[in-house]
Amino acid sequence: MKKTCLLAVAAGLACCSIAVAKPPLKKARPGAELQPISIAKVMKVNGKYVLAGDWIPYSGATTRGAPVSAPFFDCFGREPGTAPAGTAGTNCVPSCDSVPDSGGRWFFGSTYHIPACIDDMQNCVCAPNSVISEIDLGWEWCPAGAQNCILVYFPLEEVLDKVGGLCNDPASFTDTGGGGVAINFGAPAPSCPGFYYYSRVVGIDGIGVLSPGTDDNGDANGYPDGSYELLICNSVTSSQLLLAAGPTQAMLWGTSSGYLGSSSTGPADCRPGLNNDSSYDDDAPADAVYANPAECYDNNYGVCPDPVGKDNAFCWMRCPADHNGDGFVDGSDADKFNNEFDLAAGFNQQCADLNGDCFVDGTDADYFNNEFDLGCP
Repeated sequence: MKKTCLLAVAAGLACCSIAVAKPPLKKARPGAELQPISIAKVMKVNGKYVLAGDWIPYSGATTRGAPVSAPFFDCFGREPGTAPAGTAGTNCVPSCDSVPDSGGRWFFGSTYHIPACIDDMQNCVCAPNSVISEIDLGWEWCPAGAQNCILVYFPLEEVLDKVGGLCNDPASFTDTGGGGVAINFGAPAPSCPGFYYYSRVVGIDGIGVLSPGTDDNGDANGYPDGSYELLICNSVTSSQLLLAAGPTQAMLWGTSSGYLGSSSTGPADCRPGLNNDSSYDDDAPADAVYANPAECYDNNYGVCPDPVGKDNAFCWMRCPADHNGDGFVDGSDADKFNNEFDLAAGFNQQCADLNGDCFVDGTDADYFNNEFDLGCP
């Protein structure tokens, strides 16, 4: 699930037991921040991801302000800039074992290699096909020598079926219409052993990556559903994409509990998202092709929290005042926010907690009213 143009997580194959043995999960901490060098548009052409524009130097600029603790799906908790470096993974409550997590993330050890994956996402607040302005990522990077590190994020309209518990055929997944983005980090030093990399990549509006626009999985809430593919690469050109030689993998983190389909047993933690039980992990073999049913994994590992999902967040409330996502700022937006503000419970709290501090109070109302007066750019 997601809030404010944010996303993420996974669904799986029926009876999707782990057919390919993975190493036991381990914890990695702390995270080390890595800044991008450049970004570029990516499109899918004849079934292949390729560059569709020039590399643009990364400036970190963004088109619109937002609260310091802007809501994010999972990932780095409510304060992405600090949580990986040692503070609690979420600023709202301790982790599910009542011990502050200190920003740790799960992974399969520094020798395991998963250069590509597909996870599920659902958009709870942003208008369908909203422009994504920020992507947050956490990953392990353990090459044998100097290698370029380029992460490609590509959203898809089709969804891994949360309700039916099925891995749909990825070949049937359709583009949201905005393509994807390649994020170039140069050739960073290996992060293993002892830490992982994270990056908060802001101001990518101009690339034009879009969130999902349709409700495909038939669950009760009716929010736009989709999937995204994350590929960790050594190069991306106008003719081909080369997966990283590795080892590398996306870090894993937890889920909000007590929401639709969640099997988490921990306390609700205010995070505006949910990890589902399963995902595609490209490891049998690592070829960016998910034809092997064994690559659809169940992510219930008996750890805290459970299930775990990819440590990625994608968001930005680009025009918070357009609260109903119809492209206009008017009384219907105020009515929707006020209704959520008055209810302030469960999923409605996630939607009314605009400053991401896990409370619905006057600061959220002030923020909405200020944005309402500004209107949309």
